Order: sequence, then C-alpha cells, then structure tokens
Amino acid sequence: MAVQPDSRGTCIRVNLTALAENAAALKKAVGAVHMMAIVKANAYGHGMVQVARVALENGADFLGVATP
Repeated sequence: MAVQPDSRGTCIRVNLTALAENAAALKKAVGAVHMMAIVKANAYGHGMVQVARVALENGADFLGVATP
C-alpha cells in the first residue's frame, strides 16, 4: 500500500491489491478490447510507477499520461 502524506499531514492510502483486482475485473468484463490506465501527475502524488506497474500487470494495455 502506497502512503503519501501531503503538506497538511493528511494522506491517502492506495490499496494496490484492490487496484490489481479492479483492473483484472474490468479487463475481464470488457473482453478483447484494449484498456488504457490513466496515470498523470505522478498519479496525483500516489506513486505513479507503482500504480502504472500494477495496472499493466493486471490488464491495462496502455498508459495514458499528460506529458511523457
């Protein structure tokens, strides 16, 4: 689970297991079409590399980014 506190001391917990399960379920539901995971602005500060890796390992075919 990635935890990134912000400047106010609050944080969001990204459950990478849930992300993996959701991506796999979505891919299964949509079938043989391509799926793109949107990962922009460092995944809003939640760990772009971790989120992108999990998405690709669980059904995403492409990553959508704001800038390369």
